[in-house]
Amino acid sequence: MTERKRRQAALHEQEAQLHEAEKLAAVGRLAGGMAHDFNNLLMVIRGYCELLAARVGSESPRLHEVEEIHKAANLEEGDIVRLLDPESQIKLFLTAP
Repeated sequence: MTERKRRQAALHEQEAQLHEAEKLAAVGRLAGGMAHDFNNLLMVIRGYCELLAARVGSESPRLHEVEEIHKAANLEEGDIVRLLDPESQIKLFLTAP
């Protein structure tokens, strides 16, 4: 193989790696945006839970259900990103009992 062909092959490999890195970066930005939007929805759910808890009162048998909904909505953005990350999903699957 000539030196020129080796350089072309190396350049082609670097271009392929750059393209792959750009794709991964785009997926990361998409996941981050989705996590941010999802977090905004969770904030609304938490707010409505607080309003509902105030309405039903501390003696209501429904208060526990409202508190459970509020607890489920208390994910942080980092948790949401991990839920959207395919590698995290694979790790969770492999470590599940």
